[in-house]
Amino acid sequence: MDVARNIPSLPRNLLPFPSTYIFSIPATSPSTTASRLNTLLSSLDLQWQYRASISTGVGFAARNVWSRASRRERQQQQQSINESEERDGRVEGGDEDEDMSDEEEDEEEVALGFKIEVGGMKKDGKEEAEGEEQGTEVRIRWLRGKESVLFESFCGMVRRKLTGGFTGGC
Repeated sequence: MDVARNIPSLPRNLLPFPSTYIFSIPATSPSTTASRLNTLLSSLDLQWQYRASISTGVGFAARNVWSRASRRERQQQQQSINESEERDGRVEGGDEDEDMSDEEEDEEEVALGFKIEVGGMKKDGKEEAEGEEQGTEVRIRWLRGKESVLFESFCGMVRRKLTGGFTGGC
């Protein structure tokens, strides 16, 4: 990607949208960043699987679930469900057939698929030694979806949450 984008004579508007977003977080260990990232994305309404052994996670979202409006809508839906359960005096149980159809629908209705890798910052092309960590590099790769605005929004949210003060959740 860097090779094609570093040609000064080629207008940027002729290039496809970049599918990788990389940012660094100074003075943070990769394990701390990975933990914060896992907590952040686990709290959202999306499919997220993180493997600590390879410092990589993959996620899929049916829509923009990280925006303030989406979180507010989800909270209101949860409150209405809780109120209806209290009114009816019952707690809904999951039906296995319903769970299977939900999983099939999720596969078809993916608006954004992404892969996130967390690693130590590189200096002079080499990864820092364990005792000399100076920061963390986070690489977000766009795997699925057609809306570049959704990918940009997601990358901005992840960067903002990881580089700023982390208070848990969104």
